[in-house]
Amino acid sequence: MKIRIEIGDDIRLELPLPGQDGEVTKMTMVERGMRTIQVIKEIRTYTGLGLKEAKKKAESWRPTFTRSDVANLDGFANALLAAGARIETERTVAHVKLVVARILEAIGYLPGGPTAS
Repeated sequence: MKIRIEIGDDIRLELPLPGQDGEVTKMTMVERGMRTIQVIKEIRTYTGLGLKEAKKKAESWRPTFTRSDVANLDGFANALLAAGARIETERTVAHVKLVVARILEAIGYLPGGPTAS
C-alpha cells in the first residue's frame, strides 16, 4: 500500500505506508469482493448485527465502520480482507506522525529548516 502526495506542481511523492503503526480508527469497505456470504458473516461476527442488517450493510455503497460500531476494528479489517473485501482505513495519530516524518524526509526537510540542494 502506498500514499501519493502532491504539493503544488513541484513536489510529487509516493511513499509506502507502514503496516502496523497505530490502530485502525475508521474503516470503509470499498468493494465486498466475490465472497459476499463470508463478508456478511464477518460483519455479523464483529458488529453483532442480525442477518438482515448485516446483509443490508454489506450491500450498501461504501459502508463505514468506526470504533463505536466495532470494538476490535483491526481484527475486523483483517477478517474482511481475508474474506476478499477491499477496504480503506484511517489510523491513529501515531501513524499520521510517521507518514508526515517520511514526507519531510523525502523532500529533504530537516528540523533546522530545509536542506540546501
